[in-house]
Amino acid sequence: MDRFAVFIIFVAFVSAVFLILALTFGLSSGNFFYSPLAISCLVLSITLAAVVILGLIFYCVRRKPRSRGEDLMMFDLDLNLKADPANNKRTKGSKRKEVDQLPLFSFSSVSTATNKFSDANRLGEGGFGPVYKGVLKKGDEIAVKRLSGRSGQGLRELKNEASVIAKVQHKNLVRLLGCCIDRDEKILIYEYMPMRS
Repeated sequence: MDRFAVFIIFVAFVSAVFLILALTFGLSSGNFFYSPLAISCLVLSITLAAVVILGLIFYCVRRKPRSRGEDLMMFDLDLNLKADPANNKRTKGSKRKEVDQLPLFSFSSVSTATNKFSDANRLGEGGFGPVYKGVLKKGDEIAVKRLSGRSGQGLRELKNEASVIAKVQHKNLVRLLGCCIDRDEKILIYEYMPMRS
């Protein structure tokens, strides 16, 4: 259970306590509406209950699975590798445009390709984070670089790495195929190169 859910439960508990206090003060004074303490506790209880309801709505919307991006499993690696941007003529502004047009894949499809980031598919770890081997539906292999939370790198560093790799693509370098940015997940997807190639 995350901290937000614990906070919502705590606020609901406090709201119930204030409601009980309002009823206790109101009943002990004989007339509920003439007891300023009972009215104060009731107003505070209703306000906290509204916060709980809004928090639950926000929590449910935030937890709803989102599938932004393309399905990586359906990605055609052969078509992507044949369209070699290193051989295309570029204008002055086309390098920036190329980075912006980098395919964005959904986290669920990246997770499926790597078998939920299993240790069996782990290739190693660099400064950015762990690297996993993934397999697409057609049997094509990819390398998935997942940002480690302890690496200290963020979205800016991910964009810089993607930008540099997109600019210096060469037949002897691993090609950047796309990325995945979903909540706290920042992932780069490369073509897979076997150890001896």
